Amino acid sequence: MEEFTPNQPFESIEELQAALGAHQQKVNHMPRAEFDYLCSLDIHQLLYSKFGPDSPIQIRTRIPKELLDEMPFLKLMHVFLTRIQEVGELKLTAKGNLPVKWVKELYGLGLVLQSDIERGITKLYNDADSIAITNVKILSTISGLAKKRNNKLSLTQKGRKLLEGTETDITAFFTEIFLTYFQQFNWGYHDLYEDSQAVQQFSGYLLYLTLQHGEEERAPIFYAEKLLQAFPMILEIIPPPSYNRSKVDYLSNCINTRLFKRFFDFWGFTLAPGEETDSFGKEKSVQTRPILKQVIYLEKGKLQGSVGERGN
Repeated sequence: MEEFTPNQPFESIEELQAALGAHQQKVNHMPRAEFDYLCSLDIHQLLYSKFGPDSPIQIRTRIPKELLDEMPFLKLMHVFLTRIQEVGELKLTAKGNLPVKWVKELYGLGLVLQSDIERGITKLYNDADSIAITNVKILSTISGLAKKRNNKLSLTQKGRKLLEGTETDITAFFTEIFLTYFQQFNWGYHDLYEDSQAVQQFSGYLLYLTLQHGEEERAPIFYAEKLLQAFPMILEIIPPPSYNRSKVDYLSNCINTRLFKRFFDFWGFTLAPGEETDSFGKEKSVQTRPILKQVIYLEKGKLQGSVGERGN
C-alpha cells in the first residue's frame, strides 16, 4: 500500500480506509516537539496507563530493603504499620486522631520535618498538625493495609503480609504505598489552591518529565511550561489567580507544592526535603536524587515513537 496523499485515487472504499489507517498509525508514532519529543501513543500511556505493561514508566522489579532508609515517607509508613502490628489495635482519640504520644514519637524520628513546626509556628498536638503523619494515617487505610473499626486501627491480612515481605526486599511494599499516593490520594488535600485537577490529572507526564530532566537543577516553572506546551487547554481550567500572578505562575506554584514539596520531597526523590524556599523567599529549584531512578525508571524501549533529539 502506497503512503496516503491528498487527492490520491483509490479503487475501493476498503483501499481508502486502509490507507487512512496506515497514515494515522504513522502520525501516532511521530515524535512531537510539544510533547517533549514523545509521540501520541506514548502520551496516551502516560495519561491513562501510567504504570501499565506498555508504559515507558516502570517500577523496578526488585528494590532491596536497604533503600527503605533512603525514602523518609516510606520509612515513616513502615514504622507506623509496624507499631500497629506490635500493639495489635491502636485506639484513636474521640475525634479519630492518633494518640498524642504516637504523633510526637513519629515526628520525633526526624524523617519528614515540617518548617512551621520546626520554627515553632505550629504546635504538634495531633496528627492533623503534621502533613506527613496525616498522609501516613490516610494512606494506611485507603491502601488496604490497615482498617478502622470501632475507632481502632489494626492491620489487615494484606498489611501483615506486606510487612513480612519487607524482611528481604521492599518492592511490594513500595509499589503499594507509592501507587496509592500517586493515583488515589488527593494531592490537594492540604493546600489552599482552588480545586483544579490540572496537576494530578497529568501526573504521568509530569513524572516522565522529572525522570527525563530532573537530574539538572531547574525551577518549577520549567515543568509548568512543559506541561502547558503539551496541554495548553489547562489554562482554561486554572482559576483566575490573585495577587497579580499569572496563570503560569499559579500552575508552577501548584506543581511545586503538590508534586515536589509534599510528595517527592517527602519520599526523598528530590534534594533538600522539607525546605520550601531559599533565604530570599523564592521557590527553590528542583533536582532529583539518585534514589528516584533506583526505584522508578524510564524504559525507553517502550517508547513507541522514533525518538529524536530531545528539547530541554
